[in-house]
Amino acid sequence: MNMICNEDCLHCLYEDCILDKVTHAAYRDLKKVEKTTILSKKEYDKAQYQKLYYQANRRRILETQKQYYQANREKIKAYAAKYRKLHRGKVAAKDAAYREQHREELYSKSADYYEKNRKELAVKHAAYKEQHREELAAKKAIYRKQHQSEIASMLAAYYQTHSAELLSYQAAYRELHKEEVSQYHAAWYTAHKEEARAKSAVYQKQNREKIAAKDATYYQAHKDEINAKQRELRRLKKEQAAAESTQLAKPDSGMVNSD
Repeated sequence: MNMICNEDCLHCLYEDCILDKVTHAAYRDLKKVEKTTILSKKEYDKAQYQKLYYQANRRRILETQKQYYQANREKIKAYAAKYRKLHRGKVAAKDAAYREQHREELYSKSADYYEKNRKELAVKHAAYKEQHREELAAKKAIYRKQHQSEIASMLAAYYQTHSAELLSYQAAYRELHKEEVSQYHAAWYTAHKEEARAKSAVYQKQNREKIAAKDATYYQAHKDEINAKQRELRRLKKEQAAAESTQLAKPDSGMVNSD
């Protein structure tokens, strides 16, 4: 391709500007393109120079910036924290606007990074949680207390949308960890017996009609199975009672005749 600029900046044919010096006509078009940034011709020449300089020296500039950051890390962090504190609203609005504008790109980068560094991140997160356990627990408790109704509403909505999936997962987990779950429930109930009974009594009193309707629905759905279990239980009780009566009717085989 013949690299000759036609000075039609609004319909540029090239990926980057090839014009050595901005003419008045080109500058006029550029002002139309960049309505939010109004530069003088001198300023535009300087910006172009800086852009070209960065492209030519990108690696060296990034390395210099990295070295400077490593040497002044604490100072930079303190300045950034102070700036964010002084301009909290402005920074939050800017960050939110950026995230909204680049949502897909940020999500893709985050997912790729997590996938590549999954094990390292898991170890790092576990170590951080262990080191700041009490602090994190206190923050969670405060947040839950402040947003109790909001959290309850969100959980209810999530459960409503994913109820089948959650029930299936819970059933599979219980089946896979049956003994462990049973031991945990037994230990918890033993440690909180009075509390559990009190809560159960309050719940049953407050939801009597709901519980009765639920029991009736369950009975209708499992009537044959329940009746079969009850018949089996009655049969076993009769057999046990008959065995006990027979045992009592027999003479004591352990007694020795004194005659």
